[in-house]
Amino acid sequence: MPGGCLDGPFGRRHEGGEEVCLGHDADQLSTVDHGKRADLLRHHQDGGVGGLAVALAAQKTVENLFGGLTLAADQPVRVGDFCRFGGRLGTIEEIGLRSTRVRTLDRTLVTVPNAEFSALSLENFTERDRIWFHALLGLRYETSADQLRHVLAGLRNVLRADPRVDPVPARVRFVGFGAHSLDLEVFAYVRTRDFDEFLGIREELLLAIMDAVGASGTGFAFPSQTIYTAEDHGLDPERTRAALEEMRARAAS
Repeated sequence: MPGGCLDGPFGRRHEGGEEVCLGHDADQLSTVDHGKRADLLRHHQDGGVGGLAVALAAQKTVENLFGGLTLAADQPVRVGDFCRFGGRLGTIEEIGLRSTRVRTLDRTLVTVPNAEFSALSLENFTERDRIWFHALLGLRYETSADQLRHVLAGLRNVLRADPRVDPVPARVRFVGFGAHSLDLEVFAYVRTRDFDEFLGIREELLLAIMDAVGASGTGFAFPSQTIYTAEDHGLDPERTRAALEEMRARAAS
C-alpha cells in the first residue's frame, strides 16, 4: 500500500499504467467540486437576470432616442405648436432626447416618451393656412320657397362681402328637410391662421347670418310638435237612418 493509499475498489485506480490514489478524501473532493459548481451557477443566474434588466432598459432608451431623432428629422410638430396628439389637445413645450412635454388646455403638463409620441397620430393646428367656417342652419317649416330663396341670397352676400372669407370655396346650400326644420349648410374658409382672430370673425359672420334670416321674415326652427284638435260629433243620426231605409228598399225590390 505505497504512499498510504488503501487497496480496494475505491482505494487505487489504474490509468495508463499509473496508479492514482483516491483515498479517504475522495468524498470531500467531490463535495467541494459540487459546491463550486453551485456557486458558479448562481453567479451566472444572477448575472443573467441583471443583464436582461439592463438590456430591456437599454432597448427603451434606444427606442426613445430614435423617436426623438424621428421628431427632429420629420418635424411634424415644433416647440410652440398647438396640436392634437392621440385624443388630447395641447401646446408643445419641449422635445427632448427621451420624451416630449405638452401643455394641455387644462394647463397640465403631459410627458410622453418619444417612442410613443412619434407613433401617435399628430394633427398640427398651427400649420393651417386657413380655418374652416362651417354652420348648419335650420329654418322653420312655415318658411315659403320664396323666403328660402331670399335667405340663401342674403347668406351668400354675407360671405362675398367679407374680404376675410376666401371666396373659393364659399357656398350656402339648402341641403334637406330635417325632422323639425328646413336645413341649410354654410361652408367657407377664413383667411387667418390665428384661432383667436378666427373666433372674432366667426362671431361677426354668425350675427350677420341672423340678420339675413330675420330680414327674410322667417326664423330659426327648434324641436317642436304640432297637435291638431277637433271636436268629435259622433255618428249623424239622420244620414244613418236614410242609409238604412235605402238598403231596405233595395232588399225589397
